[in-house]
Amino acid sequence: MVKYNIFVKIYACFVLTIIITGMSMASIDMLSHILILQRPLSDTPLNLFIRMSLVLIISGLICYLFARDMTSPILKLGTAVRQFAEGNLSIRVSPWLGGRRDEISRLAQDFDNMAEQIETLVISQRNLMRDVSHELRSPLARMNVALELCRTGKGPELEKYLDRISNEAERLNAMIDQILTYNKLESASGPKMEKLDLGELIREIVSDADYEAKGRKRSVVANPETCIIEADREMLRRAIENVVRNAVTYTAEGTSVEVYLNRENSNVLISVRDHGDGVPEEALTQLFNPFYRVDLGRSRETGGVGLGLAISEAAIRLHNGSIKAENCPEGGLVIEMMLPGVVEIGSPHEPPAGP
Repeated sequence: MVKYNIFVKIYACFVLTIIITGMSMASIDMLSHILILQRPLSDTPLNLFIRMSLVLIISGLICYLFARDMTSPILKLGTAVRQFAEGNLSIRVSPWLGGRRDEISRLAQDFDNMAEQIETLVISQRNLMRDVSHELRSPLARMNVALELCRTGKGPELEKYLDRISNEAERLNAMIDQILTYNKLESASGPKMEKLDLGELIREIVSDADYEAKGRKRSVVANPETCIIEADREMLRRAIENVVRNAVTYTAEGTSVEVYLNRENSNVLISVRDHGDGVPEEALTQLFNPFYRVDLGRSRETGGVGLGLAISEAAIRLHNGSIKAENCPEGGLVIEMMLPGVVEIGSPHEPPAGP
């Protein structure tokens, strides 16, 4: 693609006008010499008028064709902008321009990229509002039922209903906290980068998660090595912690959640593997969508609302990294988080213990 295609077209239009006009004038001189008594009319007013008219006609025709070529895609772009402003977020310009390869086509491509990002953001916000409304409705309905029962209950029954209201209120607070965290990540301009030891951060997360997992007859083990990267500590902590806690929830009793830290070229790979039932293959790409749950009933029993992995995905994405989930052939699920920008990497600490 020529870098300055529009300027090339202007220059070509100018040169073409000169060439065609010159050829036309030469033809007029030749015809006048042959047809009008073998005498050229170069000095007569008639010849001057013919020449000037020819120049105006040819240059006007060429300029018209050039202007039409220039303004046609701009008018199409303007039509697309107006439709986009009216709410047609799916409108795109590039298909209208065919095979153009100039500055206008690049402007159209930039518009399409912007429109796609805005459409994705708007759809995401709409889905989020819909899902939030749905998720809030259920605990509020249960609280209303419990309040009605409190009015008629007494003694131990009243205490039970009050406990139910307290649990639902805590669940609502946790859900609101996750929603605010997810919204903060989605609207964040970028993480507050600092140098940190990723291996030390993982050891802290694993230690806390293992302490909680032991009460559920599970464990969390890791073998992280010293790995210095530039990242937002709190944002990255939440991302890894959510994945680890999710694995603890679904790994089988008597098994361990395994956390690995490896270097791949200039990137670092964090892998979290559980020994649960895994998830259906068609659900792997949806695990990181807000409020998505493979098993609705099971997630509600464990208190999950389907935002933990979405928060992890948003935090990793803000670090220009990637996250994906895969089923293990031996059973269980592994979630891999890839982060760029390894500054320094050392040797492993204590190896992971068994279950």
